[in-house]
Amino acid sequence: MFNGLLSKYLLFYSRWLKYLFLKECVSLKRALFLIILSLTLVVSGCAGQQVTTPRTPSSAVGSIAIAPVLPGFSSSNPAPANTTVAFTETINDSGQGNAQYSVKLTLEEVLSGNAAMQKMTQDIPFYIVSVPNDREFLLVRFNYELIGTSPSGVSRLVDRNPFELYNDESISPADNEYILGPTPDFYGNIGAGGSVDGWIAYTIPKNASDVLLVYGRTFAGNGGIWFKV
Repeated sequence: MFNGLLSKYLLFYSRWLKYLFLKECVSLKRALFLIILSLTLVVSGCAGQQVTTPRTPSSAVGSIAIAPVLPGFSSSNPAPANTTVAFTETINDSGQGNAQYSVKLTLEEVLSGNAAMQKMTQDIPFYIVSVPNDREFLLVRFNYELIGTSPSGVSRLVDRNPFELYNDESISPADNEYILGPTPDFYGNIGAGGSVDGWIAYTIPKNASDVLLVYGRTFAGNGGIWFKV
């Protein structure tokens, strides 16, 4: 009888151990499965959030040219004579609405002192030519070339009005009075592909130095294309 009970007890105990062993194995397998699944999800989730940016080849980096500060776009770096400055201006010209004008503006020639007086007397009747004793003529010849317009078909009235003489770090009304200059006059109405070439006349103090001429400065005194005259 005792042997029978012992046999039953040992059978029950062996089955219980087997159950525990299987249960632990299942738990370990489940834990291992969950760990692998979690890692998979984390990796896949990170991959889904990654932003891929194409790598720029070193050769392409070397080909990028950073444009230097060009002369003509500031009073501290004005363009000298015989220099062409290319730019785009946006204006409402003659009631046509705002339009963009792609321009090449060239300061072709500058005359002052005796050379300016001689040029004035050649082109203008001598009795009209007069200048105060403390001042002298300053003549500048510009070429305004209209490369293109947006929208197409609009015209541009080109004259001396956008120009201002800048002397002694200021703009003086006396330096910017209208004076009849040599021919041809800087004036014309042109479309894309056209150009205006002509003279603009000023008087400046005889002791003036570092005189600048600015084209298209805003009412606030900003911007403009600057030339050294």
